[in-house]
Amino acid sequence: MRFFKNQGDLAQNLYAIENLKNRLLFRVANVFHSFYSGDQEKVKDNLSEYIIHGYILGRKAGVSYSAMDKSIEKKAREYLEDKNDKDIANYSAEIKEFLHYRQTLYKK
Repeated sequence: MRFFKNQGDLAQNLYAIENLKNRLLFRVANVFHSFYSGDQEKVKDNLSEYIIHGYILGRKAGVSYSAMDKSIEKKAREYLEDKNDKDIANYSAEIKEFLHYRQTLYKK
């Protein structure tokens, strides 16, 4: 997979990718901090920004938004099928709810 269409894009895209990776790490730290603060609005905002930056980072790496969506759904289904992962089993109901939400969201 090629990340860059031409060499002129190289420096600009490398900077953007590094910036997005830093922003993702910063958001993870902010998510943890917001959990400790107990502020649900901050949790929501930081998780939203983390997801947005993840999508943009994927796009910069050559992954389309629709491919990312399909991959997320595939991964969620794989989680449900994995009977060996006891941690996933603890929140399989949430994964099922998430998949149901996605199905109803995209049917509109």
